[in-house]
Amino acid sequence: MSFWTLSNNELAKGDEASSHVASFKIIPDGTCAIATIKEFVNDKDKQGNPFLKAVYKLADGEFKNREVVHKIKCFDAKASIADRSINMLKRIYDLTGQKPTHKDAPKDSDLMVFKGKILGVKIAEWNMVNNDGTMSEGNYISEVHHAAGFECVTGVKSEVVGRPSHLE
Repeated sequence: MSFWTLSNNELAKGDEASSHVASFKIIPDGTCAIATIKEFVNDKDKQGNPFLKAVYKLADGEFKNREVVHKIKCFDAKASIADRSINMLKRIYDLTGQKPTHKDAPKDSDLMVFKGKILGVKIAEWNMVNNDGTMSEGNYISEVHHAAGFECVTGVKSEVVGRPSHLE
């Protein structure tokens, strides 16, 4: 196999459509779309705290084919976050017609049943000031719904109105 043979077994074309990176602008707050669960696994954040990570691939709307990560923090030290996250996981089980097979926290093998399942999702924005004063921003899944009858809507970009005065 040649270096120039791509993963789909086609030869590289080198044209604009095949070689340029698509825009990765933030998906506007409140955007709703049908999405397919591409991945659902146990993961850890930079501090080693465990959470469940679902990756949704948007199937319709202005942001079709974009992916959004859903961090489900069932193991969070703050009880209110853990409780809401466990309820979110239960909702995903219910919406996809699945049932937990045991009473323990799900393992990756338990979460595999969600791959390929289709849900309606609502997307929110997050932003934060980094230690060096720069801004970071991104998206997360804030709601999940039945896909049937779910309406695709493009939200409105959130405006960051200020930064902490010690960073000015």
